[in-house]
Amino acid sequence: DTDHLIDVLEKFLELFKDELPDGFPTKLVIEAVSLVMRNNLFEFGDCIFKQLVGSAMGTPVAVQTATIYYAYHEITVLLPKYGRHLQYYGRFIDDATGAWNDLDDPEAFDRFCEDVNDFGILRWEVEERCTQIDFLDLTIWIDEENRIMTKTFRKPQNIYQYIPQQSAHPPGVGRAIIFGCMRRYRLQNSLRKDYLEQINLLYTHMKARRWQHSLIAEWIMNAADKLEHDLSLPQAETEKEMESDTTSNKRAFVHLQYHPHGLSRAQVRDAFDKTCDNFKGTDAEIDQLTVAFSRPRNIRDELISARLHQVEGQEASTFRPVRP
Repeated sequence: DTDHLIDVLEKFLELFKDELPDGFPTKLVIEAVSLVMRNNLFEFGDCIFKQLVGSAMGTPVAVQTATIYYAYHEITVLLPKYGRHLQYYGRFIDDATGAWNDLDDPEAFDRFCEDVNDFGILRWEVEERCTQIDFLDLTIWIDEENRIMTKTFRKPQNIYQYIPQQSAHPPGVGRAIIFGCMRRYRLQNSLRKDYLEQINLLYTHMKARRWQHSLIAEWIMNAADKLEHDLSLPQAETEKEMESDTTSNKRAFVHLQYHPHGLSRAQVRDAFDKTCDNFKGTDAEIDQLTVAFSRPRNIRDELISARLHQVEGQEASTFRPVRP
């Protein structure tokens, strides 16, 4: 409910006013959110509608306000009343999970479910408690030793449409896919056998997209070595490495549209070195060059339109809703 959202946002900012920076424009933020939420217009065919109830989805502020909205209820009601029963509680926008312990109050969970939905017009579907669940991209379970374990969850309908090798993308994209997936698998899987199983599946799916075996194998081995090093470092050392990689003030960006037969990063850097070498020691010196590629328009951009095709005489405005 929009009115309830604005009211809750005001209370939330008041609750944390001591943690806000000096001069934080609380009133302006409330007015801006109210403006966005109460004036969300969308188009369907030749009709334009104004949204009356609900969050203005598609706007940058939608996720933040949705998260803050229910966080206020969690902070002021759910956690104070049921915190001792919740061994763990986590929420990602509109998906939440937790580990519950009845302790000496077996009816507490029923009261918790009632209080979860006692907040505005928002309603949650609360599933029965169990020892194993699929939550977002994780399968979470409690093993025989009462440890919380996790492994990667894959939806059965996932068709794994990774970028094929013949696609006009920079060569580093395939390597980045491998490393990104493997890092996620390494963090998600409590058991090494599950981690290795995910890597085998990744190899199979990349092979099906026509990537060469030698390339996939090389990238997997390199990613495994890097992950073993990076994830074994203490937090303090990792932060030091991040500090040492801080962006230089004397940095230049070269932005090009990628083409398989176009200029490579190496060619751009070579031209830069030859051209800008004389600038060293001057105010025009550049000590860090970043070459960024963007993809060209593809067939999907040309064939898939976001606009509704309307048959003459059967435009959206010619139809009227039928009430049951």
